[in-house]
Amino acid sequence: MPKEVYFAGQVRKDFIDLGWFFHKLPDSIRSEATRFNPIKLFDAFVLNRGMFSAIEFKMVKGTSFPFSQVRDSQVQALLEIEKAGGVSYLFLNHRHNGNAVIVWRIKKYIELREIWTQLGRKSIPLQTYPAPWTILERIKKPARWDLQPIVEEIENEYGR
Repeated sequence: MPKEVYFAGQVRKDFIDLGWFFHKLPDSIRSEATRFNPIKLFDAFVLNRGMFSAIEFKMVKGTSFPFSQVRDSQVQALLEIEKAGGVSYLFLNHRHNGNAVIVWRIKKYIELREIWTQLGRKSIPLQTYPAPWTILERIKKPARWDLQPIVEEIENEYGR
């Protein structure tokens, strides 16, 4: 099982345990034999009491996040969700300090991408401080990710 799928499954369980509906969009079949390959705009969405959020999961190796890992079509789709009143995130499976996950709102990712592009970079260094992202800590018992900062951000966005 690819690590991204395993990671999405962990986050899925954590959202469901908090009372959120979670749906992972199926991956499209890619081959030369298929005539039509639909573009998957993001990996999953969550919904709770009318609060909608789209999530794109990414695996990160090394100390920076390459811009090439997020397609322009994904950025556009996540921005459209924000314009329509939803909340959009990138969840990066990069164990910051050994035991956490990095989360960006799509608007923050775009802002950082523009800054680092102007500096001639093709990636965002993940050791940047102060950290321009939310860190999800790992809770040991039960083993799960602490999604409370994200849930609070979504609730604040919806005025709850």
